[in-house]
Amino acid sequence: MSLDDIRQKINEIDAALLPLFLDRLDCAREVAAYKKAHQLPILNRDREEAILADMADRAGRDQAAVRAFYEGLFAISRQLQEDLLGEDPSC
Repeated sequence: MSLDDIRQKINEIDAALLPLFLDRLDCAREVAAYKKAHQLPILNRDREEAILADMADRAGRDQAAVRAFYEGLFAISRQLQEDLLGEDPSC
């Protein structure tokens, strides 16, 4: 497989990931609305840690990369919720 072929495959994967990522952001918006209505804090460290452990276990040899990927997703989701709710995520 040539470098161009590999890069084309990466482009296709990225194109498939984008709508899923945007769906995830929509869910984060829904979570923010729920948390606001129920006066819940943005940060749920226990849930994040459980998901990180589960995904890392599933990742096999790529545990560190998967952990970093999900930590990034969580940070983006928390920031979006903080922006929507105008509050500190640790409250």
